[in-house]
Amino acid sequence: MIFNTGSPLSPQVSMEIGNVEVNYVSVVAIDLEICSNEHDMLTVQFNGIPSKAITDYVGSPVRCSISSGPNRRQEFVGYVLYVEPTYSSSSPVVNQSMFYSAKVVCLGASVAMKSSNSRVWGSTSIYRIAQELADKYSFSLSVIRDDFVIRNAVQANESDWKFLTKICDTYGYSVSVHGTHMSIWDPFKAIGRRQSFERLIPQNAYSGPTPGAILDFNGTFGYLTPDGESYKYRVATVDDNGNISLVSDPLSGPVPSWSGKGEFPQYISTMVDNAMSYEEAQKLIEANRKRNFAFNAKVKISAGAGIVPGGVVSVEGYESKFEGLWYVKSVSHNVLKSSYTSTLHIARDYNTSGDYLIPPTTLASVPPESSFIDSAWVASKKTVELYV
Repeated sequence: MIFNTGSPLSPQVSMEIGNVEVNYVSVVAIDLEICSNEHDMLTVQFNGIPSKAITDYVGSPVRCSISSGPNRRQEFVGYVLYVEPTYSSSSPVVNQSMFYSAKVVCLGASVAMKSSNSRVWGSTSIYRIAQELADKYSFSLSVIRDDFVIRNAVQANESDWKFLTKICDTYGYSVSVHGTHMSIWDPFKAIGRRQSFERLIPQNAYSGPTPGAILDFNGTFGYLTPDGESYKYRVATVDDNGNISLVSDPLSGPVPSWSGKGEFPQYISTMVDNAMSYEEAQKLIEANRKRNFAFNAKVKISAGAGIVPGGVVSVEGYESKFEGLWYVKSVSHNVLKSSYTSTLHIARDYNTSGDYLIPPTTLASVPPESSFIDSAWVASKKTVELYV
């Protein structure tokens, strides 16, 4: 335990940086950023850092755990990427160090996937690619089963991480590696398989400090907003060269959506893309829908440990039609000695009712613990979960 106070919202935080001298008492702030299709990033702020150890930190293994109560826990495992020590002749010695401040920046275990490779993945699929890469890096895995065959996926002098996130994004899926567990999911099916869940209610609706209390809510609601543009498309024509013309549908009929039900965009558009088949063209259209949501919000809450991208939150207490279940796109945790807040980017589509074609279910299973073995973070148990 590196710090914890008597405040109801003060987190319990434990951290270990391996094989180096660390004065954990000098830790004053921790920031953890987790976003789909990005490496987890941990930033640790020190007031004073041992001068002789600064250069030794780079590459060291790191484990950090943040807890704000039962079933509310966030763990990071990874490596120190770089250190930013700060010295000034006008500043006093702090914690027996001439460097009065230092920032230690760490990336998650997925940073092991950054080495460049070149390869042609012929006649493969998302879940086969995921299975092979999870096995290569000894990660546990949960991945949506999709039998769509990718005829020719080329990895040209790019890292396994960049290739995986690119191919998943192309076909409408999201990726994360939290700890040593790789998850690949369909944003439109996140309700049916929740990676996390939390109720969010405005602070003034509470009698006292509570995890999940909304401190700030800033939304952008509409079809054309700074967060993106929402359109509806269908396949119109396929020429001999495989060029797919994608044009907007009339504003009628059912459309795939995150909630399973939805109204339709006020604006229509036309775009052109290229695909190897009609089926692939449909996948590209769906991928475009999954990137853009009509309702977006940045929400600052108290103590959001355990909330991860791909999870679901329930926004309540505003007496408005935008209340209900929202999809979590990214989370940023900010931990101080006496406070703990989280900032979420959440989104939803046009549905403003409580009806969902894919009903909310119990939370996804807890992945295996992470272990540091032979100078690398690996899953303590290699598991692969395929789900619909």
